[in-house]
Amino acid sequence: MRNRESKINLALSEIYAGLSVIRFLAEEYEGKIETDDLALFDAQVLHAKKYADELAVMARGKR
Repeated sequence: MRNRESKINLALSEIYAGLSVIRFLAEEYEGKIETDDLALFDAQVLHAKKYADELAVMARGKR
């Protein structure tokens, strides 16, 4: 049970970190995001999604 809680906490931390970067980019560059920034934005979205998906699997008890 402890290991599962650790994995869930790690997943939540990673999601929060990814979303924090996304929020910063959205606020900082309103309407003027450049290609390099979009690549970082996309990477953070995918990173957060990966951990959200992992968290969903854990929540269903399959891990």
